[in-house]
Amino acid sequence: MHIDKCLLANPHLVKTAPGFLISPEKVILYLGKTHLGIEYIGPERVDKNPDELKISIQVIDLYDSEDSFLEKIIGFIYDDGASNIGTMPIPTFSEGLILPTNRGADKLEELKWHINAQDGMTIFNPTHPIVSKNEFTRIINGLFFDANEKGLLTRHIKWIDFIPVINSDIEDKKEMLKVDLSVYNKNLAEQNGKYHYPLPDQYDY
Repeated sequence: MHIDKCLLANPHLVKTAPGFLISPEKVILYLGKTHLGIEYIGPERVDKNPDELKISIQVIDLYDSEDSFLEKIIGFIYDDGASNIGTMPIPTFSEGLILPTNRGADKLEELKWHINAQDGMTIFNPTHPIVSKNEFTRIINGLFFDANEKGLLTRHIKWIDFIPVINSDIEDKKEMLKVDLSVYNKNLAEQNGKYHYPLPDQYDY
């Protein structure tokens, strides 16, 4: 069951459900060795179910990225922590995750960013973040920060799902990647339809 079927059965949810799940402007597929990442981009709210969908699909091959898969998606390398040895699995459900590199955290402090005004979970001094193998993982409204000589760098992920893939060896040194989409069942579709995504004016910087 997809979210559109849930909303057809519950039309009152259309105006509060995440608009980018109902009418995404773009969907980015990140192909990794252990997960398929699906990022949704679009409006936070829509007024109605679209009569037709025209979605831009982008596929990014990160199969050889190994443990830097999530860092490649975020766009920042978390190599400046107290110990950049090892990895840090993120929670399988992250709502309002705030994950700055140490460079980003220093810049946020310099800019007097009100960290206590945020409702999400902030992780300081992180090592390399990863997605746990064989685990369906979701990030909602994630904020990621880094900094360089030009200033603060920001990455906002509105919604991304990571679906485990199964690697099956086949002949000619090729691999077949299988993705189990059964996680997108009726219960998850109903949860998605009932979810109230925070609007940008609710953020306090």
